[in-house]
Amino acid sequence: MKFNELRIGGPGFTPFSLGEPMYVYDGELLLGTLDPVQVTHGGSNVHITRIVPTQLARTGKRTFDPLVLLETISFIAGRFPAVQTVSFSLRSEVASYEEGMKIA
Repeated sequence: MKFNELRIGGPGFTPFSLGEPMYVYDGELLLGTLDPVQVTHGGSNVHITRIVPTQLARTGKRTFDPLVLLETISFIAGRFPAVQTVSFSLRSEVASYEEGMKIA
């Protein structure tokens, strides 16, 4: 699977709001969602507990979860300056012995 134009938003290409599910798109194609996106401490901490890839993303040859984690952190850091911490507790195995950008 080759990604061309990854972007994050709300449902139906609406803008993302903190506390709502994040939708990950490649162009017009929905790749998956991150839900729930919990916001704590007055909006300074964001915690993500689940990545749900679509069937297309699951069957691709490229690892989807590590790329989504990197894109999510970049997205939140670039658009929500009040957020100081982004944490994850995921059920799926996303660990690797490679450096993060190399995995993505």
